[in-house]
Amino acid sequence: MAGCMLHEKKLSNNYWANGVSTSMYILNKSPTIALQYIVPQEAWNGNKVNVSHFRIFGSIAFSHVLEKLRKKLDDRSGKCIFVGYSE
Repeated sequence: MAGCMLHEKKLSNNYWANGVSTSMYILNKSPTIALQYIVPQEAWNGNKVNVSHFRIFGSIAFSHVLEKLRKKLDDRSGKCIFVGYSE
């Protein structure tokens, strides 16, 4: 899964750790046959899983630039690539 994500977005193999981490994050929040189509995280703690925060791996993202690192007319965000979720 990680290799497919890297290949699809034409990212270098330097991002393999991010790809593996993201694919495991997605799999842990996806239904599985072994648990009769229940999400592993839901089976573990009993809470429903919210996936509204999911984004497409390798898509364009914008990160906030702190006020102390920019001048008055500088951009408030920087363009980057989404490569995974924060722990």
